[in-house]
Amino acid sequence: EVVYLDDGRTRNYLNNDSSTPLPYLVTSDQGIKSLRAGDQVDFQTDVVVDFSHNFWRFQPLEPITGKNAADELPIAWQDSRAATLEVPASVRGEYSIASFNVLNYFTTYGSTADRGADNATELQRQRTKMANNLVTLNADVLTLMEVQNNGDTALNDLVTSLNAAYGTDTYRAVQTGSIGTDAIKVAIIYKPGKVTPIGSAVVDGNTDGIYSRPPVAQTFQDKTTGGVFSVIANHLKSKGSCPKSGDVDLGQGCWNQLRVQQAQALLNFVGNVQRTSGDQDVLLLGDFNAYGAEDPIKVLQGG
Repeated sequence: EVVYLDDGRTRNYLNNDSSTPLPYLVTSDQGIKSLRAGDQVDFQTDVVVDFSHNFWRFQPLEPITGKNAADELPIAWQDSRAATLEVPASVRGEYSIASFNVLNYFTTYGSTADRGADNATELQRQRTKMANNLVTLNADVLTLMEVQNNGDTALNDLVTSLNAAYGTDTYRAVQTGSIGTDAIKVAIIYKPGKVTPIGSAVVDGNTDGIYSRPPVAQTFQDKTTGGVFSVIANHLKSKGSCPKSGDVDLGQGCWNQLRVQQAQALLNFVGNVQRTSGDQDVLLLGDFNAYGAEDPIKVLQGG
């Protein structure tokens, strides 16, 4: 059996008090925690149990008012990992590389793709949240997914807001213009104080329409060590929007055959990037829309 811990709210985000955090994610000192599998929940006040949308749900009665007193928290919980959590060992390296989904970062309101913010208020909230997340991540090179495919307008807007959060021109965007046929694209940003791009970005365009979101590669040189490496930003076909026949879900989600073709094309692209850059170090980052034991990942591992 599964019981859902809900938030006691019935209205959408815009009509609700967006400054009120979820009660079970805030500690008495207003710090933020995350619920994990195995955590124990102890309800300190009355709680409503209801059945809605096909599931039983706990609905806390009291919202967080922003006060610090522990007894004002409607729910107190214990992190089941706290007693056994070990600090990970230090990782050697001169720079950090990461991947991040910016969740339909669109600067065009009400686009035909029905994605992104609907108005300036929503976009500014998205800008602020995204900048805070990326500043915390603080990677030297970042591959991004779900940037609006409107030239580099949305990408540059995101980098501008990110640099404003830093207070300096910390990041630059690799310019590619519009690529592929989807409303979204992959992109790469980097810290010019840490790495220097070698040549221009390369888009995998020789795949006969296999990609709607073509991979993008960029070679960099580390300014500290002189080491050369390339990153490839990826966003393979999702498992949704299933066709009525053909590449349907046979246990690995819909479009698995297409993702396998994309993985095979990606291996060829890796070889091209290695030959062009003259260096074998290539990192594949992004959203492959496949789990580790599924066919597209096996193709990449086999290559």
